[in-house]
Amino acid sequence: MPDTKSRLKIADQTVSDDHSTLTFEFYYADKFDAKGKQTVRTTVSLPIAELPADLLNHCACIGFGTIASGRYRREDDTAPEDTVKALYTSMLDGTWTPGRESAPREPSPFIEALAELTRTPTHVIEADMENKTKWTRSYTATVRNDPRVAKKVAEIIEARAKRDAKAAVERSKGQPPALNLGALFSEGERDAA
Repeated sequence: MPDTKSRLKIADQTVSDDHSTLTFEFYYADKFDAKGKQTVRTTVSLPIAELPADLLNHCACIGFGTIASGRYRREDDTAPEDTVKALYTSMLDGTWTPGRESAPREPSPFIEALAELTRTPTHVIEADMENKTKWTRSYTATVRNDPRVAKKVAEIIEARAKRDAKAAVERSKGQPPALNLGALFSEGERDAA
């Protein structure tokens, strides 16, 4: 019997620790094990490191776009440019790690700004924002564009960037150097981001 608490999977992918191999597991849509989990139909491993460098760079760009889109989709109260820039910065400074981002996270800068400005706990604001009749995209944009809110959001983003950069320096002590993702992009592409 299928596990009704999770969606059906099509495939999973994993990257080897040395980043040389990409492995896909493809699932049956209609076959389940005794615990209700989908069973693997087939596994395919590809020596991804053998691809030409320009194609790997292209794939990295597509992957970045997918990750940024997914993050923005989960944070409908964050401006897209803030989402993309924060992700790019976290990759450059080594604070981003691959994998699903399902751990509890701090409230978005927008929610934190509303909490500070209204002196209301963030969980109360988050619960209120679940009311999609009130918090339409138009209303959210109006609130976001209020000069007091916009200023507070900018302050929070700046404070978090400083905090994260300091934490990255602390974490990197005694660690091997981080992957330089900036090398994947030409100077013009980096400047455009």
